[in-house]
Amino acid sequence: MFGLKLKKRAETVEEKTVVPAAEEQDINVTQETFAIAEDLSAPQDTAMATVISDSAITNNRETEIVNTENKAEKQDKSKTDFSRLADILNKDENAVLEECKLFQIRNVMSRLSKAVVRHGIESGDMKTLVKNAVSSGLGEIAASPAYLGGVAKSLGGEDNLKVCAVVDFPFGESSFKVKFSEIKNSVKKGVDGVLTVINTAALKKENAKSLKKELKKIGKLKNVDKGIAVNAEDAEFGDFKQVLKLTEKANIGYIAFLFGNVTETELVAKMKEINAVKGKTPVKVMANVENVQGVKTLISLGVNGIITPYADDIAKELFKEFGIKSVKLV
Repeated sequence: MFGLKLKKRAETVEEKTVVPAAEEQDINVTQETFAIAEDLSAPQDTAMATVISDSAITNNRETEIVNTENKAEKQDKSKTDFSRLADILNKDENAVLEECKLFQIRNVMSRLSKAVVRHGIESGDMKTLVKNAVSSGLGEIAASPAYLGGVAKSLGGEDNLKVCAVVDFPFGESSFKVKFSEIKNSVKKGVDGVLTVINTAALKKENAKSLKKELKKIGKLKNVDKGIAVNAEDAEFGDFKQVLKLTEKANIGYIAFLFGNVTETELVAKMKEINAVKGKTPVKVMANVENVQGVKTLISLGVNGIITPYADDIAKELFKEFGIKSVKLV
């Protein structure tokens, strides 16, 4: 019995050490795999190395492209707007910069009118005056009726520059009949606008009825810009209120306030009075504004236009200040 038990124990041990067929097969397959791997080791290494090498080259190229693009983007961002515009237009950057400055300077000059109301202007001076006005982008020439023929002759075929007749300058003392006759004659000559000077006495309340009729008659003119001018130095606050109210109702396009050689402090004080009651009527100033600072002051006060005999001098100052070399004024 003991021997039987031992035998069975031995069989049991053997069973534990026997490898099943399936596991044996797995072992054989694994051994074969190692064998095959050993046989192919050299070619596989070469192929793998080639793949890794190609991948590295591709990655390097992609990195180079990205770096180049980033560099180009950084360079583009570092350019000024004028540089980019110059690239698009295939122009020199300085030329583009000057053209942009010139555009804005002419934007300022378009708010100015050249006053030609003094006596003794010769034909040669008129030609120079008109030439400078066109070159600087001036908005208008405001001339006494006596000079309209000379202005028209100097303009030639130029139609970008407007011409305004300044009637009864400087005091507006003529009768309305005389004023209106001169207005009609100016319109027949083909002016773009008429600016009629109204005497300060006509602004008083007792004259309001007659002034209302006169302004309505001017307001009915067709195909021409219409404005009236008032001496601001002599007018009082009540006068400003009266004339602005009547001007708006009469279909007059704008009102110009005339100033002589007043100080900037006096002008600012008067303009504040006018602004307090001006309503919707556009306001211009006719004064001896000689420089850019004067223009700047008036624009800051909300003035819609400036009529000055020094318009070309202001243009020269602007061109010099901003380095404009492409335009030469006489």
